[in-house]
Amino acid sequence: MNRLILALALVLALAAALACSAVPPPGAPDAGNHVSDPGAPMRTANPGLCAPPTAFSYALCTCENLTQVGFLKVGTGPSGDGSVGVNGLSSVANDSQIAGSWVSWKQWTAGTGAHIGGSLRSGADLVVAGAVWVGKDLAVKQNLTGAGFLTVGGALRVGGNDVFLGLRQVAGGRAPFDAPTQPPCGCDPSTLFDVAGAVAMARTTNDNAAAGIPAGAQLDIGVQRFVLDTGRYYFQGITNIGAGVLDIRGNVSIYIDGSLNEIGAEAIKLEPGATLDLYVSGAVRLVGFTPVGSRTSPSSFRLFVGGSDRLSVGAGLQEFFGSIYAPNADIALAGVTVVWGSLFARNVIDAGVLAINHGGAIPTCTPPVTPKPDAGTPPPPPMQPQPPPTIVP
Repeated sequence: MNRLILALALVLALAAALACSAVPPPGAPDAGNHVSDPGAPMRTANPGLCAPPTAFSYALCTCENLTQVGFLKVGTGPSGDGSVGVNGLSSVANDSQIAGSWVSWKQWTAGTGAHIGGSLRSGADLVVAGAVWVGKDLAVKQNLTGAGFLTVGGALRVGGNDVFLGLRQVAGGRAPFDAPTQPPCGCDPSTLFDVAGAVAMARTTNDNAAAGIPAGAQLDIGVQRFVLDTGRYYFQGITNIGAGVLDIRGNVSIYIDGSLNEIGAEAIKLEPGATLDLYVSGAVRLVGFTPVGSRTSPSSFRLFVGGSDRLSVGAGLQEFFGSIYAPNADIALAGVTVVWGSLFARNVIDAGVLAINHGGAIPTCTPPVTPKPDAGTPPPPPMQPQPPPTIVP
């Protein structure tokens, strides 16, 4: 019991204080204004090479189900109030605190209670047990059932039967049901971002030659420091991520054809102002504690996973600075984990204490080091041979 109390205290100390302005992200029914995409020209010129700008609109998004048997807190971070989107079932076994909104395309069930600063919307039934507090609207497509305490700061919108037994307080009265028009997370196979496809494109669309990296090279950090400046780089697999450091100096996109067993604590270093989008066509099986990014700039590191193997995010007491996009994989969490960023997965299984401070922002779409000349413009003079990447013992 004492260890649980200490763990919860640590989460509350690390997580940002929850605000209740509750402006939900793009795709939510009551969405607000959004940040423009600075990489739009590059996305248009290279369709499929970069992740979509809405990949991390939600602090937590699942293509299938969210099973939360521990403690979940989604708070406010650099990207604003964090919201939750679930295309499948939402199962909340213990208390949850959400700064923004929660949109569940299928049934939403609370075992003990929840505190949601924005709106709560279910595309099926909504089952309440314990105390549920909703700052804005509560919308249920089918039936509202359960017992306990229900507080709604906006309107109550029920499309089916309202058989909730318990005490309720609804500030906005009843209103017609306002249904989500589509699942909150962009997981449709026809529109889902193809990570493996992006890596395949990068095989021929990259800046390896300008950086002196041989075609078909494998990423090998070993026990040395491997430095990369702004650009897009393709590696045909990985031979070693050992005690060395991958030093990122600029806006870098790395495309890896293969799988990773682990991204460890000292594998990647971002210099001030640098960003890294890491695309892995296969699986990433373990993400350990990593100092990549920071609380003030968690969007500087983004991991995109194309494989379907389960991805485990460490264990014990840890902070993770960055965002993970793994639409084909389950993300499993244990212990006490504080994420400064966003999580996007097929399913999320939370058996411990999870706090997410929304900091996903918009994925970078790195321009090439040597852009193609416009039509009618004389080509630039031939480039001089470039030295190989800097290797610092």
